Amino acid sequence: MEITGAHSEIEAIYWLIASVSSAYLLLKIFLNFWGLDLDMDIDLESDLDLDLGLGHYDISLSSIIAFFAAGGWAGVLLLREIGNPLLAHIIAFFIGLITMIGTIVMYGKLKGLESSGNIDLKNAIGKIGTVYLSILPEKGGQVTITIQGRRYTFDALTEDKEIKTGQKVLVYNVKGNKLIVEPFNDEFIVNELLEEIPTKENKLKL
Repeated sequence: MEITGAHSEIEAIYWLIASVSSAYLLLKIFLNFWGLDLDMDIDLESDLDLDLGLGHYDISLSSIIAFFAAGGWAGVLLLREIGNPLLAHIIAFFIGLITMIGTIVMYGKLKGLESSGNIDLKNAIGKIGTVYLSILPEKGGQVTITIQGRRYTFDALTEDKEIKTGQKVLVYNVKGNKLIVEPFNDEFIVNELLEEIPTKENKLKL
């Protein structure tokens, strides 16, 4: 409590929650600037989703962290200004909730703009990408792929079994604003090479 200047243990807890959450968000911004991301976003986003009546949005770990960051700082200020812990908790919770929903919607809109901007998704056909969010046969997921010299994240579908985060995929078709992918490995290259190499019988016929 001496380090944070908190006036009570509850306020100290709010300080801790707000500080750790804010540090995570700053780290994420820094990593995104260099084209990187935190792996913790991946698994959680693949399992949770939200329908706000305006479309489908993924609940990312970052949006949950934003809830704790906004709610934490609000709790610190409210405990000092209001002096009523219960009221401060309630208001802080709703401030955090509003921030989380705003983050989810903003992330979804930005992702949509990125996917539907000046990028022709057909340029992704034949390219190799990496699964960002695990792709389920019915639900779908997301892949990260480089098109026209820039890295993008697109929604993706598969007709095969689940493709887990981090696996390589081959884009072979486009459906609407989603990429149709299948697992990619060295066997693809080997099979393609074998198909191009004529057999001995074919050579004799020639």
